[in-house]
Amino acid sequence: MFIGRKQELDCLNERYGQERFNFFTVRGRRRVGKTTLLREFSRDKEAIYFVAQEQSKKAGLEKLSNAIAGHFGKSGFTYNDFEAAFRDVFEFSLNNRLILIIDE
Repeated sequence: MFIGRKQELDCLNERYGQERFNFFTVRGRRRVGKTTLLREFSRDKEAIYFVAQEQSKKAGLEKLSNAIAGHFGKSGFTYNDFEAAFRDVFEFSLNNRLILIIDE
């Protein structure tokens, strides 16, 4: 059950309902529910959820590739670079509403 953060959730849903590109950050102190808020917001929407961790560039690219490729029904696929990964997401989003969440 999701409790609280109604104002923030309403704001995210309002932005999602707009017929244009939106980019925003969710920030705040540690352990206040930002991840839970983003998961609740994206729960019933087409979304790619990627948890970024402090790691090598290669490991980060592999994990991002897995998140994106998994969403598109591919497996065992790694992009050559971050630009190619984000380009695929961008091209898909030209014709489909898509949320990309990069959570630290």
